[in-house]
Amino acid sequence: MRFKCRHGYKLYGERSTFCNGDSWSHKALPACVSSSCDETGRMVVPYGEARALLGGAVYKYRCNSGLQMDGPDTVFCEGENWNSSVPTCLVAPGPPQLDLPELVEEGEEMDISCTATDGNPLPKVSLSLDGTVLGSSSLSFTTNLVAADHHHDQEIVCEASSRAGVTRVSRLLHVLSAPLTASVSGPNILHHGKDYTYTCAVEGGRPAPEIRWKVVDSAGEERSEDGEALTVRLDEGLRWVDVECLAENRQGSASGKMRGHAHFLPQAVEVSSDLSASTPSSSLTFTCAALKAFPAPQLLWRAEIAGEKTIVLEEEGEMTTKTEEDGTVSSFATLKVEVGPDAHRVRAECRALVDQLGERRSQWRVVPIYPPLSSAKVEGLHEGAKLNQGDVIPLTCEIKFTHEAEFLTWMVDGEIQGEDYHPVREGDLLVSHYQFLPQPGQTQVECRPNGQKELSAKVSFAISEASEDAAKEKEDEVFWVPHQSDATDYVSEEDDEDEDMVELRMAEEEFSRAEMVEEVAAVGRQNTGFKVEEEIDSTFDVYGSDDGSDGGFNDGSNGYGKDHGYYGLKSASSSHHSFSPLAFPLLVLVSILLRGN
Repeated sequence: MRFKCRHGYKLYGERSTFCNGDSWSHKALPACVSSSCDETGRMVVPYGEARALLGGAVYKYRCNSGLQMDGPDTVFCEGENWNSSVPTCLVAPGPPQLDLPELVEEGEEMDISCTATDGNPLPKVSLSLDGTVLGSSSLSFTTNLVAADHHHDQEIVCEASSRAGVTRVSRLLHVLSAPLTASVSGPNILHHGKDYTYTCAVEGGRPAPEIRWKVVDSAGEERSEDGEALTVRLDEGLRWVDVECLAENRQGSASGKMRGHAHFLPQAVEVSSDLSASTPSSSLTFTCAALKAFPAPQLLWRAEIAGEKTIVLEEEGEMTTKTEEDGTVSSFATLKVEVGPDAHRVRAECRALVDQLGERRSQWRVVPIYPPLSSAKVEGLHEGAKLNQGDVIPLTCEIKFTHEAEFLTWMVDGEIQGEDYHPVREGDLLVSHYQFLPQPGQTQVECRPNGQKELSAKVSFAISEASEDAAKEKEDEVFWVPHQSDATDYVSEEDDEDEDMVELRMAEEEFSRAEMVEEVAAVGRQNTGFKVEEEIDSTFDVYGSDDGSDGGFNDGSNGYGKDHGYYGLKSASSSHHSFSPLAFPLLVLVSILLRGN
C-alpha cells in the first residue's frame, strides 16, 4: 500500500506499507507537511541543535551529549500550526545564590534573597526558614526579616527547581547575643594544701564570650585571672573560697559562682528552753542551735533529771538545717523532757559532731523545778488575838518559794494595804514583812499569794477599848530617858520649889534631849530582862542587897511584885560597870517616883 498527500503538502515518512501477516510493515504513519507555518524560534534549542527539512516544513532536533530531551525530536507544520512545540534539552538547575548578612544583632532588620544561576528550563526559586516557606518566584526571590534570638542557628534554605531537577543551598542564621548563663563546675569540699580545678560552662553568647575568673577566700583576699579553667588551693586557716567566672562579649555578660568549703565545727552551740523554771509533773522543751558549721553536724542530746534518783537521757535530735548567706550551715534540734513528780532540777546539753574534726559542746542549760504555788502562812498574830489600839504589830507572811510566786498582797478587812511590801526570798521561802497598826473597827488581816483568794491566810482579831483609869495608869507607866548629867546643873539656887519638884522638872527638861522608850508594862510583858549595875547610888540598895536579897520587896518576881502593876529592876554582877544604854535613865526615873511616894 502507498501513501500520498493532497496538493500543496509533502509526504514526510514512509511512502508505502505492506502487511506482514498480522501487522503492517511501517513503524509510524507518514505526515503530510507544509512549509506555510511560522518558523520563528524553531531553530533555537538551548543545549541542543535543530535541522530544517522539506523546505522548513519539518524540523529535526537533538540535545547535547548526556542531556535528556523533553518533547518530540521531530516537529512538522500541519498547514497552519506546528504539531508540537520545540523540545527542551533538560539541564538541572545550578546551585542558587543565597544572600544574607553573616552576623546580625538581635532586633536588627535584614534582607535575604535567593537567585537561580543555571538550568534548563529556567528554574523557580523559593526561600524557607527553619522549614517554613517565606516565599517563591521565578529566577529570584527576596524577603525582609527582623532578627530575634530564637532565629540563631535556624536554617535558611534557597531552592531552585524545574523539570530537570531541584538544587538547594542553605546557611545558618547567626544572631549576635549576650551569653545566657555561666556556671562553675568543680569540687565544693576542699582539703587544705591541695590543688583543685574549676571550669566555666557558658550557654549562648555570640560571638563566643571571653572567660575571666575572680577568687575570694574567707580571709577577704581576692585575685583574678583569665582562661578556660582555674586552679585553686585552700591554705591553712581558711574556711572557704568563692570561685566566680564571668563570660562576656560585646553584647553582654553572664556569671556563675560556687563556694568550696573546708570542713569545720560550728562557731557556737547553744541550748535554750521554753521555760526558765517549771513545776513537777510537767513537760520541758529544749532547743539546740549549732551555728555556722560545714557540713551540717550531727546533734546529740544529754539530759539529766535530778530527783530522788537522777535520770539520764541520751538521744540524737531530729535536725533541721538552714543555709546562711555565707554558705555555712546552721543546724537545729529539739528535745522534749517529761518532768517527774519528785524532780527538782533538769539540765540539758547538746553536742555537735563533725566527722574527722571532733565535737563542740554547749553549756548546760539548767531549769530549776519548783513546787506549785502554796498557801500563805501569817505569823506574828494568832487567831482571836486582843489588840490595843495604837500598838504596832510586826507581821510576816510566807509561802514556799516557787517561780510562780510573783507577789504577796496584804489586806485588812478586804482592802489592799499597799502592793507587795517588798517580798524577799529567805531560803526556800518567799517572805513579806508588814508593820500592822490596827485601827478601830478592823477585825481581820489577810495575806494573798499572787492575789489568789483560795491560797490566802486570814487572822481575825479584836481591838480592846482602854478605860480612863487604865489610860492614866498607862500614862504613869511611861518613863523618860535623860542624859547622864549632874542633876544640880539644872537647879537654880533661887528656886523655892521643894526637892521633889526640882527633880521632876529636871526630868521634864531632859525630855527635850531624850528619846521615849517602851512603857514599863510593855517591858514586863516582853520580859526584856533589863539589868543595871549595882554601884550607882546607895539609894538603890533598897532594890537588892549584896547577898542577892530583894530588900523586902521580893514576892517571887524580879523587884516589885506584879500586884503593883509593874516590874522592878534587879542588879546584875558587881564585877564591872558597863551599863545598858537605857539603864541610867531608868534608875533616875525610878528614883524620882520613889521620892514622890
